[in-house]
Amino acid sequence: MLFAVGKYKLGELHPQCAKIATVFSGGVGSCHQELCGGLSGGLLVIGSLYGRINPEEDDVLVKDLGKKFREQFLKEFGSTKCEDVKAWLIEQGMEEKCDKVVERSAMMLMNLLDES
Repeated sequence: MLFAVGKYKLGELHPQCAKIATVFSGGVGSCHQELCGGLSGGLLVIGSLYGRINPEEDDVLVKDLGKKFREQFLKEFGSTKCEDVKAWLIEQGMEEKCDKVVERSAMMLMNLLDES
């Protein structure tokens, strides 16, 4: 997600970005018990675009976009938890592969960012 949308919105990303985001894969370290990587990757993109560098900066926009993205993700997949999203894929008759989740959540994120 970070590279699917982030590279489009931010330009060339430093390889360190991939390293930073790797730990979120598979619901945080492949435990499948935490936040879906599609959601966490999208939040990383929002933070990269609109996050603050120091505590005195305004963070209303980044928080608002993060909240909206989470709400849209939850509405689409019924959960933000990796394990539940994988179950949703199976219920939809899709393979238990995350590419469909990344594809759908990337489109949601792009639409949200285009509106902001």
